[in-house]
Amino acid sequence: MSLGQIVVVILIVAVVAALVAAAFVLHGTSGKLDIGGAAPRAAGGDDTSSETNVRGRLYGLAAFSAGVVAVLLGKVWSMQLVSSDKYTKMAESNRTRTISLAATRGRILDRNGEELVNNRPSLTVVAESSVLDDELEMELLANLLGMPKIAVKRKIQDSSAGAQSAREVCVDVDRRTVAFIGEHPDVFPGVSVE
Repeated sequence: MSLGQIVVVILIVAVVAALVAAAFVLHGTSGKLDIGGAAPRAAGGDDTSSETNVRGRLYGLAAFSAGVVAVLLGKVWSMQLVSSDKYTKMAESNRTRTISLAATRGRILDRNGEELVNNRPSLTVVAESSVLDDELEMELLANLLGMPKIAVKRKIQDSSAGAQSAREVCVDVDRRTVAFIGEHPDVFPGVSVE
């Protein structure tokens, strides 16, 4: 049994239990609700208006409860049986995500073990391709980095690292520039620092 079928069975059992309980409460007391002790009655008549009022309220409560459960069952049926393919595809699409990271290059040594190339960390400003659509953002970024706007535009247009990856705009930026970009994400929405 699948999880959806188990949920439907549990909800059906709950509805049946609620209906049985309502029937027991309404019919199990022989139509009279005794709330403790015999109360004196007026001579000459049988006043059942309070019993009728309670019975009507219980019927109303049972109908309301059955309506709520019916709506919930309908939604579960719709999600599990009618739209199951849609939700399966959505779950598959957000289950995994591909993130491309540039591999770190190791040290390069000569035959005697002398270091020819070493690695060091550096801060790099990268931008998404959507920054090309915003001339003001490109102008502000160029002024912040101290580069001509056309150079920033060409670096963002360069898609040699991949069409979806962020493009390197400037390498070895100072901490003040990094702090400014971090403090103003609304001004630079497509720009980040790596």
